[in-house]
Amino acid sequence: MNKESWQAGEQAWFEYHCFESEYSRDAKLWYHSHQRVVVVREEPSDAWPGSTFAERGEEGQPKCYRILFTDGFQYSAFEDELITTKADFYCDDPPTDGLGVPL
Repeated sequence: MNKESWQAGEQAWFEYHCFESEYSRDAKLWYHSHQRVVVVREEPSDAWPGSTFAERGEEGQPKCYRILFTDGFQYSAFEDELITTKADFYCDDPPTDGLGVPL
């Protein structure tokens, strides 16, 4: 389940929703899919005041957040990639090094 808004310090599950490939310019982010993150801050986006998650999704103007992974990696993520429970994942797990460590 997604939320209308995330606050700094909140924990979320992250699921990458873009080009799932080692050739993606965001491949490192994809390799971190399906992990717990901490929201660092909301970042500038095209979202407008008073809009709902659904409205922003329909218009292709989601909120954007800076997130922190447990290994110290920080990146930006769209709000639809931040989820309250891992039961809502719908993408496959990213590849690992065979020991469960993201590539």
